[in-house]
Amino acid sequence: MHNQPATNPWIYAVPAAVLCGVLTVVFYAFNASFLCLLPAAILLLALCIYRMDWAYLALGFFAPLSLSFPLINGSAELSMPFEPMLIFMFALMIGNLFFTKKINDKQLFKPLNLLIIAYIVWLFVCALFSPLPLVAFKSALSKTWIIVPSYFIALQIFENKKNTRYFLKSVVISMCLVVFYSIIHAFTLDFSFLQFTGAMTPIFREHTSYGAVLAFMIPISVYLAFNNQGYRKEKIFFSITTIILTIGLLLSYSRAAWLSLLFASGIYLLVRFKIKFKWIVLSLVLLCGIGITARYELKHFSTTSANKGSLNVVQHLQSSFSSTNPSNLERTNRWKSGLSMVKERPLLGHGSGTFQFLYGPYQNAFDKTEASTNYGNIGTLHNEYLAPLVDLGIVGFLLLNGIFIVIIYIGIHKYKQTKSVEIRGISLAVLLAFSTYFLHGFVNNFLEIEKVSFIFFACAAILTAKEKFPTDN
Repeated sequence: MHNQPATNPWIYAVPAAVLCGVLTVVFYAFNASFLCLLPAAILLLALCIYRMDWAYLALGFFAPLSLSFPLINGSAELSMPFEPMLIFMFALMIGNLFFTKKINDKQLFKPLNLLIIAYIVWLFVCALFSPLPLVAFKSALSKTWIIVPSYFIALQIFENKKNTRYFLKSVVISMCLVVFYSIIHAFTLDFSFLQFTGAMTPIFREHTSYGAVLAFMIPISVYLAFNNQGYRKEKIFFSITTIILTIGLLLSYSRAAWLSLLFASGIYLLVRFKIKFKWIVLSLVLLCGIGITARYELKHFSTTSANKGSLNVVQHLQSSFSSTNPSNLERTNRWKSGLSMVKERPLLGHGSGTFQFLYGPYQNAFDKTEASTNYGNIGTLHNEYLAPLVDLGIVGFLLLNGIFIVIIYIGIHKYKQTKSVEIRGISLAVLLAFSTYFLHGFVNNFLEIEKVSFIFFACAAILTAKEKFPTDN
């Protein structure tokens, strides 16, 4: 398996990406869903065989732009062309392992690697004992062919520092294209708040996951703009991408994404200026006091604006902390239902991907909202930390949250220990990106979304790959 391109992979990846994207859109426009497999099969699967590293870098561009198409009479979906490409990579990876029987013990026996393997195995164990075994098995299989190649193939590819930068650049550029699409789509409507929250469809299903990925990529775009390794034109270009992503984030109207980026900015200031813990605590106390004092002024201001028929940023952000906001009330309903499900099956859970089909009977009548349903047709738990406890029991909860903790540890460790300016910058940027997601995880669980899971575990591989090899040369 090649992992060091001899020439710039953009020469091949970008034309392949554009051609495949155009063909996919054309087939989609003519309602020829199955024909969308052709460009992915011909262009990208061939690239997987020829150069796995280039294919993976191209995948970084394709992932955010992929579209979901129904299969098997609508009972399943496939994200095109991204998911078939990952499945093919997974098959090549397993085939290579089967025929060569070569396993890098030093690479395998890393804490994060072992946790991910254990998590994958536990998905199938829980599926065997699930009340809906077929649903749980399909979800476990889908997560396996997303997580395994996203992470373990990337470990080899990101040994080359140039590949790391190429990958991050491709995702940033791809997300800028999504922002352009969303803005243009909103303009074709009436450019209102309600239209902006759906302007990113069908690339992203709704504005919260779109906002989460934008918030995740902004620290990385900032790094690419201000790092010392890039050329002047490159820095200008990624300064522009940072502005584009920030505009997209503001127009996403995702409250959790806004707050998560503010959270990441606070962490950066703490790291940059080496602020002591006591000052952090004092600042938090002061912020809480200011927040409580300003609450009534914000409420009055937002109510006045609402009476004028408008929805402004202040009102939308304040609603994040409102106990009467319908979105918050429905989240509370889901969390209470999830905890009731945990009490029934605390060890093995109910199986991956089964929550939306099973939580209906666990709802309390007085907790239901207009968004509540008993039919299993919509909804997730809206909490990345509670979801594995419901789906996979205590063991699954410990495994997935253990993955999160180890990622944070690796990021901090690499930033503090390495003497390489470039690797310190990449480690800090990726760590800040993860901080946005971990805060967002308190109100949403987006690892169920293929493209989000791919970016998440690919960036985790960036940290682990940097940990694996000497970084002070």
